[in-house]
Amino acid sequence: MSADDNKKPFETASATTDPDNSNSGPFAYIITGIALAILLVFGVACSSCASIALTAVASNGSPSGTDTPNSQVFPYGDEDFDFDDFDQWFNQYDFDGDDGNSGNNGNGSPTDNNDSASASVGDILDFEISPFTTSIDSEVSASAYAGTPSEVRDFVRGVISTDNDYTQKVSAALNVAALKEDERADKIKEAIGLCQEASKAIDALQMPSLKADKDGEVADALGTAKTKACERWDQMGRELTLLDTTEQVRTRKLWNYDDDVVDATQEAGDYLEEAMEVAAGL
Repeated sequence: MSADDNKKPFETASATTDPDNSNSGPFAYIITGIALAILLVFGVACSSCASIALTAVASNGSPSGTDTPNSQVFPYGDEDFDFDDFDQWFNQYDFDGDDGNSGNNGNGSPTDNNDSASASVGDILDFEISPFTTSIDSEVSASAYAGTPSEVRDFVRGVISTDNDYTQKVSAALNVAALKEDERADKIKEAIGLCQEASKAIDALQMPSLKADKDGEVADALGTAKTKACERWDQMGRELTLLDTTEQVRTRKLWNYDDDVVDATQEAGDYLEEAMEVAAGL
């Protein structure tokens, strides 16, 4: 074996000792840069498509909308997607909801930008309206009862028990109205009557007397909570009165009334918790 033979590069399947291997020039770097640029563009495109898809799913995931029942699907397929058409569809909704979340009016229902938009009563009964979704009980945490004097605690439970009872009755009547068109009008009238009964039943509850409440702070909070609880049912009756028709219902008015129910429900719960907190500290 000659000296020149000893200088020949040694090669294997995975490596080489050939010094020319380090002289490949900038071509490899150019290829790498192009590949990374393509991957970056592809990633941005995928992200945009995913954002559009998620927006469509989020809008259709809520069982309510301007005039959109649960069965609506995203209106454009891959083969005829047009961004101008999508913008028009997208702008049907108001993305400054009362709860700070995109497109929600505080209870998960898209708010309607269009004052003239309307929906049938049958479609509205598929929406996520407050008679199906709200209760005072859900606004009062279990921990709020801790240390509360029995007379105050019993009053709070009386308000919540009465509210729950009528909530179940109204929801049952509206479920029948949604499923059976021939019974719809009667069941909606029944639900409206139940709202009136609920308001009167809560108003008839006797306020507790707490000797330690010398400043009347507990009594004031309980009195306001009771008023808000009655208001919740008065507002719900007003909302359901919109459905006592065979005509189309303006969805803007519907969501405004629905917001009033949600607000009164939340305030009733807040005042009940406040009363119990103050009573527990006396």
